[in-house]
Amino acid sequence: MKTQTLNVENMKCMGCAQTVKDRLQDLEGVQAVHVDLNTHTAQITYDLDSLTLEALNASLQGTPYKVSEA
Repeated sequence: MKTQTLNVENMKCMGCAQTVKDRLQDLEGVQAVHVDLNTHTAQITYDLDSLTLEALNASLQGTPYKVSEA
């Protein structure tokens, strides 16, 4: 398993943080997501080598949020 911390753009409230968490948790291979509104980051634990930044951002399509490497 791997854990990665990502920056999250445009996250402004707890509702935003919950949306990001819900969307990222729905991805195959994601085991856990912790979103920190204060630091605008998401810590993701996953077990698939194929999980890419592009796949993470695709899960956020239709929202104002975007993740990038921290």
